[in-house]
Amino acid sequence: MHALQLLSNRVIYKFARSSLRQISSSIKYSVYDDTAAKDQKEFKDSFPKFSDAVMALRSDDCENIYYKHLEKVLSYNMPHGKLIRGNAVSHSYRYLRKDHQILDDHEIFLYQLLGWFCEIVHTSIIIADDIVDNSPMRRRRKCWHTLEEIGMLAVNDAMSVYVLLGKLLLKHFSHKPYYVRLQEFFNEYMWTVLIGQTTDALVSIKDSNRSSNLETFTMKNYLTFATQKTGPTVHYPLELALHVNEITDPEAFQHWKEVSFYAGCLFQIQNDGVDCFGVLDDSGKPSTDVAQGACTWFIATALEKGNPQQIKVLKENYGKADPVCFQRVMDVYYDLKLQQLYAETTRSLFETILKRSKEPTFKVSSELIKYYINLFYKDTKY
Repeated sequence: MHALQLLSNRVIYKFARSSLRQISSSIKYSVYDDTAAKDQKEFKDSFPKFSDAVMALRSDDCENIYYKHLEKVLSYNMPHGKLIRGNAVSHSYRYLRKDHQILDDHEIFLYQLLGWFCEIVHTSIIIADDIVDNSPMRRRRKCWHTLEEIGMLAVNDAMSVYVLLGKLLLKHFSHKPYYVRLQEFFNEYMWTVLIGQTTDALVSIKDSNRSSNLETFTMKNYLTFATQKTGPTVHYPLELALHVNEITDPEAFQHWKEVSFYAGCLFQIQNDGVDCFGVLDDSGKPSTDVAQGACTWFIATALEKGNPQQIKVLKENYGKADPVCFQRVMDVYYDLKLQQLYAETTRSLFETILKRSKEPTFKVSSELIKYYINLFYKDTKY
């Protein structure tokens, strides 16, 4: 019975994921499909240039050992994911300049570098996050800190990666009129993500009194850290492109902020769905949320909708690394039909984003919003 229920859960999850792909396919780029695909390939192919820019920071031979290690950190951790942040920046920058002069090679390098800056923020965060979560794998590879020759040196590496951003920013953008704003932007970007990551860790913290932690698993708390933890992934890349294109209309920034709130929620809920009902191939890492007692959309919804007996089962079993406890939690999810609600919720968020972006007064191109949706939700490689 339990095995059949779990199989049903996975089938419904895959149906929900297929539903999201169908929506995404129905809003595919029209005029800009080829350009978007070209930009994504060019950005991924630009990693060697980014790596060269990092190595060019060396001031003398004494720093060779450090920079060679840093190069290894970056090559292992940066280019193997979806690169959605970097792709979003590079394509948005080009799109917003489509009515202006053709970009020369140096300007192309600069906007690609800005994309890698966003990936730097993400990389420094995930290295640290994997240590906090004691995660064994990410993107179908061993987590950096689990490598025998690395271990807790990964703590230093996470800091080194982020500090690198400031050094590259100074070298390549200090002459730009928006340099100070870029400094403020990346500080704000990292600060917002750290608030989300820390809130997530504190709410989901492992201790001997797990049941007391469930009291904090409210939908309000979940949405707070969801929009701060994954919201920046959606929000900041386009905002960065707006800044460097010297777009100053406050309504454009406000409208994008509204849409990116819904997109950030959608992105985090999808991540939760992959972990809860997906398989290893979906995310490149094993399911850990239930065993680690993470505050997810599923547990917050279950506590909101469950009856006293179901809540009792969740309190007794959630956050325990025991297959029996895991299945008991999944049985509650199944009884509450959370898989169907997941599909309905994600579809509703999609439709809200599209509807808002098509309003006549919306100051950000609906074509650009479509690009973002296709970029973030066209596959499940996290």
